[in-house]
Amino acid sequence: MASEIAKDLTRELAKLQSAPETETLDPSRALIWLDEREYLTDIARLLPNFDVGDPNWGRLYGYLFEQFFRSDNKQRAIIKAAIDRSDGKVNWAHICLGELVRCHYAHTVLTTNFDQLVLQGIILAGMIPVVADGLSALSRVASLPDHPQVVHLHGSMYTYELRNSVGDTFATQDDLSMQGTMFGLKDAELLVVVGYSGSEEGGVVTLLERACAAIPNLMVFWVLFEDSIEALNPRVRKMLAGRNKFAILNQDADKFFAQLVRGLGFGAPGWMTDPLAVLDSRKKLIADPTDPVIARLKRDFGLGIGRLRSASAPSAEDMILEQATIDSLGGRDSSVVLGVTEAMASSDPDAARLRAISLGRLGSTAKASDLLAASVKAWAAFFEAGGADDGKARTILAQTLFDLAEAPGNQNGVQSKEAFRRAMETFRAATEEINPTLSRSDWIESALGFAESVAEQGDEGAAVNDLTAAIEILDRALTVLTGGSQSRQKLAAEERLGILLCMRARQSKSEADYHRAIDILEDVSQRAVAPESWSAGVVRNLAVAFRGLAELIQHDAPDEAKDSYRRAADLYQESARLYLGGLRDIDEGEALQAAMWAYEEAEKLYLVLKDADAAVLIEGELRRIRAELEK
Repeated sequence: MASEIAKDLTRELAKLQSAPETETLDPSRALIWLDEREYLTDIARLLPNFDVGDPNWGRLYGYLFEQFFRSDNKQRAIIKAAIDRSDGKVNWAHICLGELVRCHYAHTVLTTNFDQLVLQGIILAGMIPVVADGLSALSRVASLPDHPQVVHLHGSMYTYELRNSVGDTFATQDDLSMQGTMFGLKDAELLVVVGYSGSEEGGVVTLLERACAAIPNLMVFWVLFEDSIEALNPRVRKMLAGRNKFAILNQDADKFFAQLVRGLGFGAPGWMTDPLAVLDSRKKLIADPTDPVIARLKRDFGLGIGRLRSASAPSAEDMILEQATIDSLGGRDSSVVLGVTEAMASSDPDAARLRAISLGRLGSTAKASDLLAASVKAWAAFFEAGGADDGKARTILAQTLFDLAEAPGNQNGVQSKEAFRRAMETFRAATEEINPTLSRSDWIESALGFAESVAEQGDEGAAVNDLTAAIEILDRALTVLTGGSQSRQKLAAEERLGILLCMRARQSKSEADYHRAIDILEDVSQRAVAPESWSAGVVRNLAVAFRGLAELIQHDAPDEAKDSYRRAADLYQESARLYLGGLRDIDEGEALQAAMWAYEEAEKLYLVLKDADAAVLIEGELRRIRAELEK
């Protein structure tokens, strides 16, 4: 919300300074207009290294309040307007958070947001937490409370004094109450940070730094929507380099909390599955009135609950689906499959969806082709029964088909090839139906899945038009993907693009495609420095690209081909050394096999180049690896 408020403030400030209407429609243009006319006073001092051309809007938030919107009443009006625009609706993340508190997995929620959605989520779970939203209240926050508590670190929409400006934010880091709140983390087993980039220059970030330095063993999980930690404040990145500190990337809040509670075995919250029980519990909280009229009202309230209970009972099938929904959310997929039969799925799209999702999850976990095939069949029933889809169902179906193609016993068989082909077509259909503006992560998932399913078909299975479509969609995806140069998702997409260009180059004999693939893969190899098999694979794929180019041009440009062959041989050797250097995601046997293959390919190329000395050296490495594998 801070970023959106900063954009609104920028546009409003430009209007106040009499900017032309065309310059106030877009916040980025408004910011540049203000900067060019030197209205952004002291920005270099207050926000060091701030780039007006590529703004971090979260950082700008406090600066704008500090310099231009200092009135408490004005600030409160701005915050209220922003909250009102969001409709104030509780999302699934808040509901799950309430259940985590109710089940005693969390006792304290710290938030920098001004809205009351965290509070509402906990109240819906049947609890009323202690709320601390002013500096004076923070002194009473307990490190190990007997009762749940919500702490508004920057105040709430109902606080008399909000803490928005840079000065207010910095002041919090020196406030003894705030320091006590943060250092109370020493008694906590775990801190989970969700949806907070730590973009401000001081305040909460400084307090977290101090707390982590004082409590080095504190376990911290930092959950990010972005796919790279580069989206975080550099100080936060440094903090996460410490012991017991972890970043979880590419997480939508609703999906993250849904996976979390499913892993803990929760289903839907009780107030949703049995709302009448909630009313019963409320009735029991009402003391017996002495006034006969009020007593009659209480009695009628109870009678009304009874009439609701005696209303027409749901059908047996509806009861099964209600329980299956709860089981699905709670991760009890075997129960879903037992309850929702194939016959039910054939006529009811809701039943088909529940059965398909659970079979797919079970099949993916067990790598069982029979369960995955049954999931595909259930998805077919979903679409045949007229199930509504905005592309997301097709994305799940496509991933299930992909898993089926790779399941043990299917690889390289007829069923595998057919599954890859269907996955490709389904992913492509999903990208056409999902609106990337409204569902960016879902569209990216479908786009990357489409590209991967095309690549997995190999040169024989993938037609040139499919390769071209995948290349075009990856080019588009790279303009949508967020994150900096080290973003793993972006690096993986670029590598996949290089592979697809090589595949198309081999089929269409395109020197231009090879050159573009080499440029992309060289760039990725320089940025992919993690000690993982994937990084070694990038180098190996770059070797394949140079080798393909050499084979294509060896008759027309023999000298250039010779250079490309040598470059490929050297890269095969480099990838082999990376595999042997100790990678954290594969065991020693797999690493030795991969290194042996790379050395064998390098040896072939050195023989083509008639470089006997290099070939002899590699043969020595191969003897050593084969001896290790025989042990």
